Amino acid sequence: MEYNGNRVNALIDHYSRLKTYRTQWESHWQEIRNLVRINTTDFNSSQTRGAQRAENIYDGTAPWSLEQFGAGLHSHLTNPASRWFNLEFQGMDATLDEESLMWLEEVSDLIYFEYGVPETGMNPALHECYMDLGAFGTGVLFQDYVADKQLIVFRCFPLADCFIDESADGTVDTIFRKTLMTSRQVVQKFGEKNVPEKVIKEMHTEKKWEIVHAVFPRSDRDVRKLSKTNMPFASFWFSEECKYIFSESGYHEFPYHVPRWSKLSGEMYGRSPAMTCLPDIKMINQMSKVTIKAAQKAVDPPLMVPDDGFMLPLKTAPSSLMFYQQGTDPIIPLESRGRLDIGLEMMDQRRDHIIKSFFVDWLLQQKNTTEMTATEVMDRREEKLRMMAPMIGRLEGELLSVMIRRTFGLLARANRIPEMPASLQGIPLDLSYSSPAAQAQLGGKAAAIQRFMQDLVPLAEVDPSIMDSLNLDGFARVMADIRDVSRKILRSEAEVDQVRQQRAQQEQAAQMSQMAPAMAGSIKDLAQADQMAMGG
Repeated sequence: MEYNGNRVNALIDHYSRLKTYRTQWESHWQEIRNLVRINTTDFNSSQTRGAQRAENIYDGTAPWSLEQFGAGLHSHLTNPASRWFNLEFQGMDATLDEESLMWLEEVSDLIYFEYGVPETGMNPALHECYMDLGAFGTGVLFQDYVADKQLIVFRCFPLADCFIDESADGTVDTIFRKTLMTSRQVVQKFGEKNVPEKVIKEMHTEKKWEIVHAVFPRSDRDVRKLSKTNMPFASFWFSEECKYIFSESGYHEFPYHVPRWSKLSGEMYGRSPAMTCLPDIKMINQMSKVTIKAAQKAVDPPLMVPDDGFMLPLKTAPSSLMFYQQGTDPIIPLESRGRLDIGLEMMDQRRDHIIKSFFVDWLLQQKNTTEMTATEVMDRREEKLRMMAPMIGRLEGELLSVMIRRTFGLLARANRIPEMPASLQGIPLDLSYSSPAAQAQLGGKAAAIQRFMQDLVPLAEVDPSIMDSLNLDGFARVMADIRDVSRKILRSEAEVDQVRQQRAQQEQAAQMSQMAPAMAGSIKDLAQADQMAMGG
């Protein structure tokens, strides 16, 4: 591609500004990388591939808690064992016809099954994203459609490689992601005609180039054109070192999903559970280091030896012999008299705070010393999940919602979405969630409805007419929505009317059959009476 000097300079300037803004975060993130999220890219240093990454860790509570945090979020928000979302449309209510409702159910299943294909990589990518959220407060998930495989693919990119920017409403709509490529890889990706001469000259060397992928809203877009260089989001691959643009294209939707765990006003990057308990993580590592040394001294203490009278070297292995001159003092172990129990107790306190900072006691089912019924266990878990509503709501808005909308758009453009019913044409797409975390938020509503019904039961025994104020059909449908019951097992209103008409007809026929003998006897008696009257 023939590059435009002004355009590449503008890209480099934007990239430099984003790198400068992020600098103040990197030392903080690097500490977390060293002590918590060890299996990710470094922020301000470069380690040799295959090098030891846990050299600074003396206590594994924080890495373990992060693993449980990621697994717990994945289980409660996007559990692959059951569909955790429902496609809806804004303003959708019970007036939608059966065809529209079934279309929504079918498309929801289609997207869910697409996510379940192992080749998409969605589940491992989401797990990595949740881990980054717990460690750094910000995750980066990429989604695109591979036409050759007819498949949607997901990738989670390290935060160390990504630089983000926000729109005026605080939504992440810009990202510059760096990656290292050899000259051969650059030529393979972009073609020899689109690569500068200096890169081609290094084809047979191991030199690596920093290539940057930039995606941001296109400000000079002509909405009347639908070419790849005129889409809502611009996509550029360029090199700061070469000052060269390798390719330009675009996206219909922003392909990077950048959730934040929590965010302070005026900041672009998120805050994480690891940041909350980082002082405790650093402290417990130092305490563990000291306690290990103290335990070594207690188990294998230093020896006090007279300065003469013993033959060196001293042998302290089991069954070994040490020779000394007669009349010299014996070897005495040096007792430190350190209180290991105090150190262990303090460490347990720090561990408990770290575990709670990562919400492990909320996300995982904990063992209880007291006996509880299954209902009490479920109520307690739902109560804890409801307390995470602010964070879960942010994840649904910044990750899950944009991810599903992008998936719908990709599948629709690939002609894999069934034709939409006419009644839904032009209505904006909407979503609802049915994950365990989302169900917990609705648990209070369901409990209130059930308690109301229970309150009416004793009153109905006194005055049955009080039940006339209830719409039991409406109750069944509301509870079905709360419990995320599939529309495939619910009858439509027309089908319910038909079933009731058939039942009424059957009951009427049964009554008629029961009355038939009595009616026949009455008719016979009337006939005999008429005959007697005529004979008389």
